[in-house]
Amino acid sequence: MGWSAVLAAAVVGCSSGAVKPPPQVSSAPPAATESHVGCPLGVANAKVTVSDTAQGVELVFTAEDRVAELRMRVRDAGEQHGTGAKAGAGHEGRHATGGEHGLQPMSLPPMRTEVEEVERGARLRLLPIDPADVDKLRSRVRERAAKMSASRCD
Repeated sequence: MGWSAVLAAAVVGCSSGAVKPPPQVSSAPPAATESHVGCPLGVANAKVTVSDTAQGVELVFTAEDRVAELRMRVRDAGEQHGTGAKAGAGHEGRHATGGEHGLQPMSLPPMRTEVEEVERGARLRLLPIDPADVDKLRSRVRERAAKMSASRCD
């Protein structure tokens, strides 16, 4: 028996015969979604839906009325990480008056934001600067969404 036959027999003898396919990598975003109705961003009876995305998390804010104001507040929340940030509209044009209505970006990991209008509201996408922060960002945004909605609009 030649070397090639011995090598072939050794390879076949060590193999289980089953070829394992490579692990599947999904390009679809995680399906975790939750909705809250209350006073998100200081707009009474508005709804916020939080969904994980492939790269971060998004919040969709909608309302039956005060849609223009809600959109303005979502844009404002999205801009709070830029120059002159962390001074949202708040109640009566002031921020940090003690309500739990806002996103409170200072409690979130560094991120970039994208805002777009949707029917009866706006979408705010949050993407962590460091991809390693995605789970922390998602978790904290879910906590904030629940608190925003549970707060009262006084």
